[in-house]
Amino acid sequence: MLYVSIWKIALTNLSATAFTKRMLSDLEAATLISQARADASLLAVSSADLVAPYEKRNYDLHVEVCTALRTRGIELVIGDFFNDSFCNPLQFARVSQGHRLLVIDCNFAFNSGEARVSGHPEKPRQAVEEVLEKVSKLFKLNPESFAFHLFEGSSP
Repeated sequence: MLYVSIWKIALTNLSATAFTKRMLSDLEAATLISQARADASLLAVSSADLVAPYEKRNYDLHVEVCTALRTRGIELVIGDFFNDSFCNPLQFARVSQGHRLLVIDCNFAFNSGEARVSGHPEKPRQAVEEVLEKVSKLFKLNPESFAFHLFEGSSP
C-alpha cells in the first residue's frame, strides 16, 4: 500500500515498528505512484476534510499541487484523495511492513504582482473573506521546490 500526503505527516502514521525515510527524485516518485495506481494500492490522504466548505482553500491548494505535479510527469489527481463518500483522512496512513507513506512537500513564492491590498468592504464578514482571498493570492506555489519524502516500514 502506498499512502500519499501533501505537506503533512502525523505521529499516528508511524507505527511502533521501525521505519526508514529517504528522499525520492521526480522520476522515482512518479514511478512509485504509477505502480501503486496500477496495483490498486494507492491511497491519497489529507489532514483537512477537503469536502468541507470551510476547507475550500485547502481543496484549491491540493488541486494546484496536483496540477503542478502533472507538469513534472507525476500523475496524482484530486480524486485520489476521495473514496465514494468522504475524503481519506491522514489518520488512515500507517507506515509498516509493506505500507509506505510518500509525503510531498513544496514551498510558496511571494507574488509581488498581487501585493497591493486596498479598499474597504461593506460588511465585517465580507472583510474577512476579502482579506483571506487577497492574502491567498500573495503567495503562489513554487513548482521547482517539490521534495518527496518516502517513509517505509523496515524490520527491527
